Amino acid sequence: MKLPYKRMVYPVGLLAAALWLGCQGASSDAFVVEIEDGGVRLAELQSALEARLADEDPAHRGEILDEELDRLVNQKLAMRRSRSLGIEIEDSELEAWLRRLHGPEYKTRDEAYRESVRQQLEADRAAIIDLAEQVEVPHDAVVEHFEAHREEYRMPARIQIRQIVVQDPPRAQALIDQLRGGADFSELAKAHSLAPDGSEGGLLPPFAKGEMPDVFDHAFALEVDEISDTVESPFGYHVFQLVGRFPPQEPELEDVRSRIAADLQTERLSELRRGWLRNLRKRSRIQVNERLVETLR
Repeated sequence: MKLPYKRMVYPVGLLAAALWLGCQGASSDAFVVEIEDGGVRLAELQSALEARLADEDPAHRGEILDEELDRLVNQKLAMRRSRSLGIEIEDSELEAWLRRLHGPEYKTRDEAYRESVRQQLEADRAAIIDLAEQVEVPHDAVVEHFEAHREEYRMPARIQIRQIVVQDPPRAQALIDQLRGGADFSELAKAHSLAPDGSEGGLLPPFAKGEMPDVFDHAFALEVDEISDTVESPFGYHVFQLVGRFPPQEPELEDVRSRIAADLQTERLSELRRGWLRNLRKRSRIQVNERLVETLR
């Protein structure tokens, strides 16, 4: 739905807060929206608009522009709130979340992407703090959800492995020869593996088939303690050792209670987020430079 910025979608409690027509011109550093101690810059909005138009119909440019401006304003307001609450996502927590999203081998040097994920995590945490009482999940709701979705929580057969990841096949084969000759897998992983789990001796948490990138499915064919041949993937060259197998398990409420509560909390937070952002807007002084917005329309 097109957002009617020209009719002031931002309630700021001021009679003439609709326009901000300063003398700074249309430089890339100029603010298209000013939010007290910050705002949305022209270059930022233009970049977001171009990214959307690369995949969408240019005929909807105006609608996309309004959507991206609205999204960026929401993002700035959420960031501002998270800062006021003293929320800060540490690098270790960010890395753990990125590996959860993309798999244990995930690495990226894209600082812009890393920062966008960090900001989203901080915004989500701020919303949870502000909406704590409303997103609290009662015990009865957890039990009801468990009974209705018991099949979803059945634990499939899983395995646990160690791995070493290196950059080239000769290095992988040399390690395989050492391991099959009796070398300690954990020590070689600590010394040679490029994977984040190398510091832990290459040990990965148990996983079921299909839960990890396809390369890890090769480990299901191994016997316990067996060393694999070299397995290539986009991450490098892997050597696996099967540590153990775990049979399927029927779910027990106590085993999945925290997971269900977190899922229900996330659903509730999603429902309440729009109202939370609306309240942030009401409490903020927001000024829109319509002339700059129109230069992109």
